[in-house]
Amino acid sequence: MWDWIIGGSAEKGSPPEANPKLLAQENRRLRRFNATLLEKLREREEEINARQEEQLKNLKKTHILEEELALSRTELENLTNIMKNMRKDAETCRETTCTLQSLELSSANTVASVIRSELECWQTILRLHQITLPEIATIRNTVVAPLPPSDKEYCVILDIDETQVHFCLETFPLQKAELRFRSGLETSLRKLCSLKHKIDLGIWTAGVPRYAKATRDLISMIAKEGNVFDWTLARDLSWTGKGAVKKDLSALGRNTDKVLLIDNARKVVVQKQNTLIVTNFYSSMKGGHHDDTLIIVSELVEELSMSSLTVPDFLKQKADEGSILCQGGYYYVPTTWSPSIIKLRKELYRVPLPSTLGQLVESLNSG
Repeated sequence: MWDWIIGGSAEKGSPPEANPKLLAQENRRLRRFNATLLEKLREREEEINARQEEQLKNLKKTHILEEELALSRTELENLTNIMKNMRKDAETCRETTCTLQSLELSSANTVASVIRSELECWQTILRLHQITLPEIATIRNTVVAPLPPSDKEYCVILDIDETQVHFCLETFPLQKAELRFRSGLETSLRKLCSLKHKIDLGIWTAGVPRYAKATRDLISMIAKEGNVFDWTLARDLSWTGKGAVKKDLSALGRNTDKVLLIDNARKVVVQKQNTLIVTNFYSSMKGGHHDDTLIIVSELVEELSMSSLTVPDFLKQKADEGSILCQGGYYYVPTTWSPSIIKLRKELYRVPLPSTLGQLVESLNSG
């Protein structure tokens, strides 16, 4: 067996002598064979890895397709539910139209009876007190419901709509309507609550009593301070009359020099020297969510409570200092729109209304 690597024949019983040249050649051949074998093994391993990666990719694609299919099914179910809700809303609107038509008729009859009763009342007053007709307009615009007594030094009055909140009806259907609150409302109300040992805090709005009470309660919930306001004055024929609404501070039974009104509407103001006019708050206007008007108002009220000045003197002093603006005898609260305030004082609260107009009408009737 050694003949192919032995140079000559070997005697029996003695180890053969190896041929160095043949051994070297055989070693080189074996190394080449091993290298070729290793290369083929690497290629085979790469093929197997490539097939495994391809299988993994296909598996991932399968999972993605399954997820997309599940999402498509969910979207289809959502669209089906939306269609059902739209049909229900359409039916509700039809029912509501009939309800409103009947309500309008009954409301017209109710208003007519109220007017008749009020006319009889005024006729009785005229007969008993011999009041002349020109005096009636003055009485109607100055008489308000009696306020609870107060021994506090100052009386601060806040308006509701476009001053503290905005009732947004820009979206359809009605369940998307919202009552949006001006930024800084929570912070300012907490500061005002901390001053209630010095100030008598109230609401005076031209809104109907039911709306005023509901909005007042929501504002108090946001402030998280219990009952924030000491009293509420809402729309009433005794002071709104049939003409323009006027908020005459002298009719409140308080020392007018120590009464401050915060309102967005100049047309309701009687005592300009006692009033701070704020910019209208509409949640849809550009940047309207993030002004710091109410923060400035609460800081001014805090300074007022510590000043012992009359309200007209205090407002004049602040106008001279440049803290507030004065134009045409009216005092205005400046509004700042800085990015830092927008970031730090972003306080937008949304309260969804009843889901259908029918529920809204029912809640108004039952309230």
